[in-house]
Amino acid sequence: MEVIGAINLYNGQCIDSLEPDHNVIEDCKPISLAIKWNNIGVNWIHLVDVNGFREDNPINIDMIKDIISKVHVPIQVAAGIQDIESFEDILAVGAGRIVLDNKALKNTDFIKKVLNEYPEKTVVLLNVASGMTKINGDYHENASDIAKNLKNQGLERIIYRDISENYEFNYDDLIALAKNVELPTIACGKLNDLGSIKKLKQMSDCEKVNIEGLILSKPLYDNTLDLYEVIKLIDAYPYIGDFYSREDIC
Repeated sequence: MEVIGAINLYNGQCIDSLEPDHNVIEDCKPISLAIKWNNIGVNWIHLVDVNGFREDNPINIDMIKDIISKVHVPIQVAAGIQDIESFEDILAVGAGRIVLDNKALKNTDFIKKVLNEYPEKTVVLLNVASGMTKINGDYHENASDIAKNLKNQGLERIIYRDISENYEFNYDDLIALAKNVELPTIACGKLNDLGSIKKLKQMSDCEKVNIEGLILSKPLYDNTLDLYEVIKLIDAYPYIGDFYSREDIC
């Protein structure tokens, strides 16, 4: 399971969330943070151009290029991309993958083109609540059905972002989607402590589904989660605590 550190880039600064009431992280330089996480040992960096996300068009391309040039770890970029030109612009500066969200799915011609030409470079992030997501309007569209349709068009991996009102991550929904769709799936949202990450790893192993990675953001900024400890936990699993074999943990 890959550990992916998220950097939310807004007006040249790091912020702790994508919400309008976000907080600026004091003494945080995006390039320095990327280098730090690269050196600690993350597998990927999830770089969000929040300005671009809000305006539906990449804004911070120069800074994205600069960050990519300073690290060895691959970077996936989310920037509100909804057209092929912007998609290719971000690839041209060295992004390993491009993350598309629900808004991009409205443009079926664009989705068809990127999945035909760049399937291995495309990741779709689905915001999911109780198994449902949205492309237009309210959350009434089945996330598994949408993911299956995208898979049939060539999609190779998805990001499942839990936005339900429950405090705890919805492990059952994630596992059900991963089983139904049979694509590498990255978990995002509400993985706020080592216990929740350990449970995610345990369930993905026991259910034999490909939870390929997890994206961590706010808990790292809040210092409620230590990236060193997360990587150590993932690397050591299942030899954690009283667990010594797959039979023991399942």
